[in-house]
Amino acid sequence: MIGAMLLILPAASLADSGSTDTIKVLPATTTISPVGTGSSFTVNVTANGSVDISGASAGLAFDKTKLTLTALAKNATIVANGGGYGGFPSVANTATFISTANSTGQIPNIGYFYTDGTFDTANTNITIYSATFSVSAVGNSVLTANQSPSMLDGTTAAYGNPLAIDAVVNGNVVNAVAPTPTPTPTPTPVATPTPTPTPTPVATPTPVATPTPTPTPTPVATPTPAPSETPSAAPSETPSASGTLLPTATPSASSTSTPTGSVGGATGTPGVTLPPTDSDATGGSGSSGTGAVLILAGLAMISAAAVALASSRRNRVKSGRRA
Repeated sequence: MIGAMLLILPAASLADSGSTDTIKVLPATTTISPVGTGSSFTVNVTANGSVDISGASAGLAFDKTKLTLTALAKNATIVANGGGYGGFPSVANTATFISTANSTGQIPNIGYFYTDGTFDTANTNITIYSATFSVSAVGNSVLTANQSPSMLDGTTAAYGNPLAIDAVVNGNVVNAVAPTPTPTPTPTPVATPTPTPTPTPVATPTPVATPTPTPTPTPVATPTPAPSETPSAAPSETPSASGTLLPTATPSASSTSTPTGSVGGATGTPGVTLPPTDSDATGGSGSSGTGAVLILAGLAMISAAAVALASSRRNRVKSGRRA
């Protein structure tokens, strides 16, 4: 009774919510630290069904220049639940199997299966088998699940039927020093240009209308007034000028001589009193006194002639106007 109960227990595994039929290599990445050779690690070839599964299988390829297969192991839980294996080497044939795998870099397809209704739960990572490797050379490599991976339906209605594989997830082995990244040169900071202040717009002055120049009037010639024919005042016919009285020489007591010469008659009636024609009574020379008298007489005659000439001209002007 106890043995029957053990047969129906699902294999121990990790949960997965992918809802796909997937064959995986776990862990997905194995990092060798420190980087080098001689160390070892183990990976699991697993199956994860979208429904309950009753079996699964897959091969595994590896880089034989960097890794060496050292051991294979069945899932103990599957064995305990009565599951069988196909393709897994017997104890007597294990060494030859491993040697062949290392020479080819390929583990042949190994699978498990149930035939009594036992199943493994859906969306759970079920280990099909485990492979242990030792590192023989430095370098990264890939572990590829291959050789027609398969999976069997574990539901009651389709128990044992094949399921279509939706995805295969490979594993990676990291055993190399990451190259030192080339430092990205720091760009030389570019000076931020000082913004040029926007000039304040100056209001455009309203244009002032240019006044129309007033034409300069052409000067009109002022006519020269015609001379008036009528004189403003009639000249006086009688000259108003009066002669200047000449001083009468005082006869010298010692001279009794009678002056010589004669006085010419004046033309017209002079308006002045002529000086006396007496001879010089002083005791000076008779010719000197006579000369002075003659000069005065001549001046009187010239004055009389000027008066007469002016009178004659006035008379002619009056005659011309009357005509």
